[in-house]
Amino acid sequence: MTPIIVAIGTVLSLYIFEPLWFDTRMHYYHNTYQSDKACSLAANQQKDVTGRVCVPKNDYSGNVDLYLTKE
Repeated sequence: MTPIIVAIGTVLSLYIFEPLWFDTRMHYYHNTYQSDKACSLAANQQKDVTGRVCVPKNDYSGNVDLYLTKE
């Protein structure tokens, strides 16, 4: 019984402290940037959206895609 209570408590505390980890909304492509720093700056300028994430491309070019939620 104790492991079940510990697991439930852990999930609930993670949801309280990091609710974006449990965000299930769809993210849509917004733009491509030359570096992670440029993508982070652009993401922080998007004040009207709550979900934004920078994802590096797999082509070893250093480019980073910015994805936003539509809400």
